[in-house]
Amino acid sequence: AEGDLAAARDVLAQVKVFFPAFDECVARQRAARGGCGCEACGGIHKLRLKAFVHAGELAMKQVRQFEELAGEAVIFVHRLLKNHVEGREYVLLSEAARAAAGFDPALLREHLEDLEGVGPARLWLCYAQVIPFELPATAPVASPPSPSPSGLGGKLRAWLGLG
Repeated sequence: AEGDLAAARDVLAQVKVFFPAFDECVARQRAARGGCGCEACGGIHKLRLKAFVHAGELAMKQVRQFEELAGEAVIFVHRLLKNHVEGREYVLLSEAARAAAGFDPALLREHLEDLEGVGPARLWLCYAQVIPFELPATAPVASPPSPSPSGLGGKLRAWLGLG
């Protein structure tokens, strides 16, 4: 659907801006903590960002006072975290996410991964700067609002991005 295409491209545009925002934050931290000799402050320059993007169905379940995401899509993204991609900074998309956004595979590098408990998965790898989608000029870069569980009807179509 047209709304899904727009949502998928919006998510990827947000992922694209995560990376320069992260770099700016790392630079601020390095400047602020430059005089500290501890191992953590000395290693700030080594920090890198990875983003994982997948499209799928998920469920919200109540566990005591917390809401938890559940379902196969959540498991899939969790398994993406345990990949064999070399590199310390990248964006890894599932085939579902790539297709939903209409992201041209010619701009990506195919990566096949056997995900534990899931099986073989066709994935797509790129650097954030090659993502061809942009946020609208007036859109603020902010965290998405948390959905209300009462409006979900038990399940929702969602985008998952973790890093």
